[in-house]
Amino acid sequence: MLGHVAWLVLLCAALGLVGGVVWEALWRPPLAVVVDGRAVLAGTDAERAFDATAWFLLIGGVAGLLAGVVAGLLVRVRELLTLATLLPASILAGLLMAMVGSDLGPPDPARAAARAEDLARLPVALEVSGPVSYLALPIGAVTGLLLVLVLAPVNRPGSRTSGDPAATMHS
Repeated sequence: MLGHVAWLVLLCAALGLVGGVVWEALWRPPLAVVVDGRAVLAGTDAERAFDATAWFLLIGGVAGLLAGVVAGLLVRVRELLTLATLLPASILAGLLMAMVGSDLGPPDPARAAARAEDLARLPVALEVSGPVSYLALPIGAVTGLLLVLVLAPVNRPGSRTSGDPAATMHS
């Protein structure tokens, strides 16, 4: 049982790490303009400020879906233990993805803006907007697991899916 939990946590951690790297690689930072020692987003760059969160949601959702499907396919028993492990592990994976992506991305322009000349352009830091965004990976993971459990149920003796006509006739 401990091995089951450990490999699932490691899978989610690996997906969080890879997700953070992919998130940073795909995102193109908007540029802030320095005005009076402050970094200000303007024009199309202000419109692109949500791009980081959109990429995070997409990559996190796909990574979570992958974690859930893999967990569901590899663990054909102990569904509740799998769910009870997958949910917190995928939450941690989402946090790890955010930390890795943010660490790889550009630094907060506020510090650099204090030293920069007016009208200088600085890349904006890679961040996730809103705490709800961190649910992308767990929602994807639970969805993937449920898809596998519903679409490819485990055949157990005496269950409705066991192929025993007598088991399904009396239900």
